[in-house]
Amino acid sequence: MASLAKMNLSVNDEVKVGVFNDVEFSVKQYLPFQEKVYLVTASVKDSVIDGYVNQMVLDCTLHFGIVELYTDLNITKKMKENVLETFDKIQSSGLLQAILELVPEDEYNYLFESALEIARKTDELVLSSVDGLASQRMNSEAILETIKGTTEESKE
Repeated sequence: MASLAKMNLSVNDEVKVGVFNDVEFSVKQYLPFQEKVYLVTASVKDSVIDGYVNQMVLDCTLHFGIVELYTDLNITKKMKENVLETFDKIQSSGLLQAILELVPEDEYNYLFESALEIARKTDELVLSSVDGLASQRMNSEAILETIKGTTEESKE
């Protein structure tokens, strides 16, 4: 029987180098699975506004996370606190496109498909919760009306 231990497996740590505005940066070709889970989950969680997943914010938070986790670019604490503003600069300057050209297509597609699936399930869960609460309220009102009717009948 073959043994994984004898195969000398390791995580892909290959990087590709890009240049933007005369500044060199590296882009990982593979992100460890645990970091992918964190990236997708945090992106969806951070994009929930008023009880549902805002697709525009999801697009921003996921791309910002890709920049943060796949590259060696230094992102300050202040930049992280102002994700939407920082994302605008990264996207409108063309830097995001330069980075994404170096991220393997299968990595990128996997992240986005996973984020969209989790977002869809999150929205479905919220809707079913709202529907469930509305149903409970209608049932409660019906019970109260029945009690009220029974009480009025016993007074007569």
